[in-house]
Parts: sequence; structure tokens; C-alpha cells
Amino acid sequence: MHRARGPAGWGGTWVPQLVGVFGAGMVAAAFSADPADSFPPGTPLGPPTSTPEMVRFLVPGVTFPALIAVCFAFGRRFAAAERRGWAAFSMVTGALFLVAWISIFAMQGSQVADVTFALAIALVLAWTHPTTLFCPMSLGTRPAGEGSPSAMCARC
Repeated sequence: MHRARGPAGWGGTWVPQLVGVFGAGMVAAAFSADPADSFPPGTPLGPPTSTPEMVRFLVPGVTFPALIAVCFAFGRRFAAAERRGWAAFSMVTGALFLVAWISIFAMQGSQVADVTFALAIALVLAWTHPTTLFCPMSLGTRPAGEGSPSAMCARC
């Protein structure tokens, strides 16, 4: 991420930090989940009561907005580099993830919302891999040690 972040500015400064926030959130989400608030089915309603469950409850409130912001920052960067397909893929991924995340609050307990959110997670993971590995933020620069632009990045 350091080599790929590109020039200073919102995307060059904040994207690596937001990706770090998302990564730290994924580590924090590794706490085991206690049964709470009707999950799994049959568990009584009510907020989480243990510390690990509180952490798992609060982590998405920080990590998911960071991930959504990264999608839009990459989309902006791709648009500036006239890579319209990648720009659209990034922006649509961020927007769909946001809508799916909001839907699990708006339609609590709905299987449709749960499946939509699971599909949004799959989409964002599908977006993350090629975007961060093959299409660096500084689309006009080369990774250290390469004499010519990467063939993979040329396909982006």
C-alpha cells in the first residue's frame, strides 16, 4: 500500500490509513461471538453483555465506513486516471456495500437483508483483491525495481 498510494492528497494520505483501520477491525472481529439479540435463532432478544460481544458489536461501526470510504477514494482515483471501468466498479461496490449494511439495520432479522449483506461482502472482497494488488493508487508510477509498467496493472 505504501508504494501504491501515490501523491499526497486525500487518497494518498487517507487510503492506507483507512485500509489499516479496516484490517485492525477484522482482527478485532475475531473475538468469539456470544449468543445475543436472537442470534442464533432461539436466543432471547437483548443487547450484547460481554466485553468480547461489545467489541464485535462496535467494530463494524468503525471498519465498514472506512472500507466504504476506500471504495470511493479508489473510484475517484481511477476516474482521474480515466479508468472508467475500475472507477465504476469501485464506486458501485462502495454504494452497494453501504446500502446492504444499512439494510441489515432497517430490516432486522430479514433473511433478504442478511443474504444481501453476505453478497455485498463477497462483492467487496472480489473488488479488494484485484484493486489493491494489481491497480495501485498511483496508476502512473511503477513499483520499485520494475523497469516497465506491470503487465497486470496495464489490464486494469
